[in-house]
Amino acid sequence: RLWNVQYSEDDLQFSDEDRDLVTIVENKIFKHKVLRVNYTMYDLRREQDSVTLRTHPDVMVLSQETDKQWHPYWYAHILQIFQVNVRYYGDQTGGEEIRRFNILFICWFGRNPDLQSGFRARRLPKVGFLHEDNPDAFGFLNPDNVIRGVHLISSFANGLTEELLGPSFIRPIENDNKDWCLFDVNIFADRDMFMRFRGSGIGHVASRHWDMFLHADGNEGKGDPETNRDEEGDGI
Repeated sequence: RLWNVQYSEDDLQFSDEDRDLVTIVENKIFKHKVLRVNYTMYDLRREQDSVTLRTHPDVMVLSQETDKQWHPYWYAHILQIFQVNVRYYGDQTGGEEIRRFNILFICWFGRNPDLQSGFRARRLPKVGFLHEDNPDAFGFLNPDNVIRGVHLISSFANGLTEELLGPSFIRPIENDNKDWCLFDVNIFADRDMFMRFRGSGIGHVASRHWDMFLHADGNEGKGDPETNRDEEGDGI
């Protein structure tokens, strides 16, 4: 974020010299219990989601997928909300300026591309935790990339498992170190969420290029979302 580096499928590597340019002020990292996300609804009204660690910890971000099994969003489970103040000695300020960064420690949800979902398939998108051995299972996320909170419905038919994620102090004690195998993404949580999966929400500028994909319900033959634009580059 200090370098304004955009997302890449290739892991960005930092040298020891790069790390030496960043120091944490007073070696302190602060924890928070609530993340408040401001977003624009499909009808251009402003709204806010309160994401809490214990009751509403799941969020959605724009997908960066490039394969043929596209899905417009990625989903994450927030484990911790951090705030850190840093000094950066790699620019003209020479470390004089203290910069505040908010950071989310998350556990990613994975999606099975073989499970059809959408309005034509009459199935909700289904996601689940990645195995803890997967290098992409956990990560850090910029809160500015969060679109809004998302309601995930436990898939009771698929039951519980303790084979994906091992015991952790982060998991509530009452869960007995078990997690639901799969979750259904509730695309009908409210009107705005419905339009994010149906497309053509005039307030959803960031996801405008996904509209053609959404109108086709994610079926094959819908074309690349990056090319489904009109001549001026706007969404259909």
